[in-house]
Amino acid sequence: MVVHRVETAYDEDRDPVPSLSSESVEGVLVAPGATSDVAGSARPDGTKVAFTLAFPKGYDRSLRGCRVSIAGEPGEYAVVGDPRPCRENCPTKWWMAVEVEACDG
Repeated sequence: MVVHRVETAYDEDRDPVPSLSSESVEGVLVAPGATSDVAGSARPDGTKVAFTLAFPKGYDRSLRGCRVSIAGEPGEYAVVGDPRPCRENCPTKWWMAVEVEACDG
């Protein structure tokens, strides 16, 4: 499930008020990424969990600032950066690698 922030309204100061829009994407491959302790003494019990997701061809919406929920995993994961599809020389069904991460603690 991909959760997008959509600016659909404005407040009295003409600042955008975001709302959330979600969509289900079929055929995404999930590969575990690195897990580690969060560096720094401010969060001694913190952990960071990451995954790499492979999105299928045909999905080309921007994922900048999105959050992703993964079946069988608790919570949501933040998309890292602004992933783009590999449009050339991509012989497989998947054309966009997306890194996601979550920090706990």
